[in-house]
Amino acid sequence: MAKRRKEKEEEEYEFKLPKFDEEAFVKKEKSNIKVNFISFFFGIFIGLVSQFLWKGMTPSIRWPLIFLLGLFSASFIRYIVVRLNIDVSDFGKKEWLGNFFVYFFTWLTVLIILLNPPFYDAEPPFADMVTLPAIQEPGGTVVIAAYVADNAGVENINLSILQPNNVTIYPKYNVNGSVVSYVYKNEKDFRGDFIVTLYVKDVSGHEVSVNKTFRYDDKVIKLLFPKNGETVDNTTFIMFDINNSISEKGFLPYYTVNGKKVNLTKSEELQAYVTRPIYKGWASGENNTVRVFAAVKSCFYTYCFNNTVVDSTSYSFVAEKDPLIGATNGIKSNVVLPKPTSPNLTPGFEIIAALIATITVTLFFMKRKRSRGS
Repeated sequence: MAKRRKEKEEEEYEFKLPKFDEEAFVKKEKSNIKVNFISFFFGIFIGLVSQFLWKGMTPSIRWPLIFLLGLFSASFIRYIVVRLNIDVSDFGKKEWLGNFFVYFFTWLTVLIILLNPPFYDAEPPFADMVTLPAIQEPGGTVVIAAYVADNAGVENINLSILQPNNVTIYPKYNVNGSVVSYVYKNEKDFRGDFIVTLYVKDVSGHEVSVNKTFRYDDKVIKLLFPKNGETVDNTTFIMFDINNSISEKGFLPYYTVNGKKVNLTKSEELQAYVTRPIYKGWASGENNTVRVFAAVKSCFYTYCFNNTVVDSTSYSFVAEKDPLIGATNGIKSNVVLPKPTSPNLTPGFEIIAALIATITVTLFFMKRKRSRGS
């Protein structure tokens, strides 16, 4: 009996959908759209105000203060809505949170755009400079190279060299993209220190100066042992001292003997760059002419510059007649000079702003679509 009664009750039960109040739904959606637009344009307004205040603030505190301004200004949206007599009585947390995000991302996007060129430029130009080598022997050249960049644009570049005779010259430099270069030839054979100054000014009036020094010296490379002109055998260590200040990024030491290139090896024990007459290029039983070099290199991303320190003194050694002289292949150097690299590009503020705007618009229309489907 109980079972039959239960089946009867189930047959009598009829599920009814709640009545859809289309008028209330349309009214709520219209109100939400109005608040969305108010949030959007209020975000633009606060972004403009934020950029104006940013210009007059101390750099160390402006980010926190502007962020707090943008965050707490959102509370004015409710006040504006009330003043415009928009009915938001049926708004819940979901609706207010959605409008807050519309405001916040609009404000942030506008602010980021306005804090970058062409609307605003607070940063001085970037300038990095090298002198290759930092110390050169008489008769050699010095390559002066610099990488210059600015997000708004460079207006003026000035290169000057103060020579040891206290005369400043303003050479005509070469420009290749963002790279400035000049080769100093020291035609008057000065000795001593040279001061190079690079001055850069951008289109917004910001300036930066970079100073570097280089030196001409007779003893950048010098023979330690044996004396120039002495006789050597297959056991003789020929030792040179090379000033390590030639380049901050290292150098490749080598020499030529009778026109054949042979690498020098750094000996920590002897505190010198060494070689022996056993390497190919040396002539047994003959006078051998030796010239010592140090290759230097520096790169600004894909732009690379090379130069060489050439010992101003040439050396000669008489090698004993011995089958071991000049019989061995030269040692491969383990020195690695700088190589060109690709710039590590990071998204600029403009790209970030575009992404934020895209996300905001996408979320807005997804919300609209879900609301219509409900």
